Amino acid sequence: DSAKLLYRQNNIKDGYEKLSQSIRLFYSNRLELEKEIITSDLLPLMKRFDNQEKSLVEESLRLSDMIEFAKHIEKDNKFEQIVTEFSKIIRKEKI
Repeated sequence: DSAKLLYRQNNIKDGYEKLSQSIRLFYSNRLELEKEIITSDLLPLMKRFDNQEKSLVEESLRLSDMIEFAKHIEKDNKFEQIVTEFSKIIRKEKI
């Protein structure tokens, strides 16, 4: 929710940073790790996940990293798509 709020307040970079942090934290917990990890460490650990989920994570985190480090300007409002897709994954995980 805080990522969405930042994004909607036109703090695009901060919104993506918070979103990527949330994704990494979710998967750190799901993989039963004791800490939050960076994107490059997370992706190799996702071997047992289905390809669609792995692709979503990789694409989302790489886009977030590029926006955070000013290497990309968001043009196509991917943020809302990413939030929607990860909300589905989180709901499925809680069932």
